[in-house]
Amino acid sequence: MLPARAYLRVLARSAQTYRLYATEAKSWNIGLTQSCVDRINFLTKSKGHQVALRVTVDGGGCSGFQYVFSLENPPPNSEKNENDDDNYFTREGAKVIVDNLSLAYIKRRKN
Repeated sequence: MLPARAYLRVLARSAQTYRLYATEAKSWNIGLTQSCVDRINFLTKSKGHQVALRVTVDGGGCSGFQYVFSLENPPPNSEKNENDDDNYFTREGAKVIVDNLSLAYIKRRKN
C-alpha cells in the first residue's frame, strides 16, 4: 500500500494527465470503417431508434488493456461541450461515443 503522500502525488499526476488528454481530445477524430457504419445503422434501424456504439479502453487483458464495446442511446444533442467527458463521432448517421481517456489510449496505440 502506498503512503498517503505518495498516493496523493499519484492522484495529482493522474488528474494532470487526464486534463491534458481532455484538452487534446477536443481536436482528435477517429476513422470509422464502412462495415462499422453499416452495422451501427442496421442496429439503429432494427431497434427502431438511434443507437450509438460506445468504445471504452479498460485496464486488463494480455497487453494491459482491453477494449469494451457497448450500445447505448445517445443524448439528444450529441455535441461536445466543455463539461462533457465524451467525444461524439458521426459518419453517415452512425454514432460512436468515446470518453477522453479512452480516446487518448486509442490515439496512442501502436499498429
